[in-house]
Amino acid sequence: MKIGFDARFIAWKGVGTYSRNLLKQFAQIPDLEVVCFFNDETKDRLPAGDNFTLVKLNEEVFSSRGLNKIGQAVNKAGCSLFHTPYVVAPSGLDCPLLVTAHDIIPLLFPKSIPSFRQRRAYRGLLADAIQKADHIITVSTISQSYLLAHFNLPLGKVSVILTLPPPSLPLLATVRR
Repeated sequence: MKIGFDARFIAWKGVGTYSRNLLKQFAQIPDLEVVCFFNDETKDRLPAGDNFTLVKLNEEVFSSRGLNKIGQAVNKAGCSLFHTPYVVAPSGLDCPLLVTAHDIIPLLFPKSIPSFRQRRAYRGLLADAIQKADHIITVSTISQSYLLAHFNLPLGKVSVILTLPPPSLPLLATVRR
């Protein structure tokens, strides 16, 4: 199986730690190819893995252009699944999309994001990622319940993974179009 992974978030605090740990786990899975999409800021933070192919993508993470470019790059790499560790979904993927939604605090407590513009952007990115995702991982049952209710999703679309190690190939293999 060839998994594409958006590693452009690994310099961040929480999402970055999650991403680095997930990639370390992926490096240990035999017969798994991982295509890591990185940028200049994140290249030196990528964990080593003989099964990793690195694809440089210096596009703005949140821009429409960047989302189109990563979708094109994932398709060109021939990935069978693409995983984004944040609620930013590429456009035009030819493979299933797995999204990790770490929390929904900005939706429950809008003032946690200082500006109205940023809150609106977050809600838009989240809604887009939820709509495009073939499957969603979240880190708590509260987040799962909120996502299911707020976005009217079927229970089978959102999995809760409470602790690391991250999802194994059997879970990833359940993501189907």
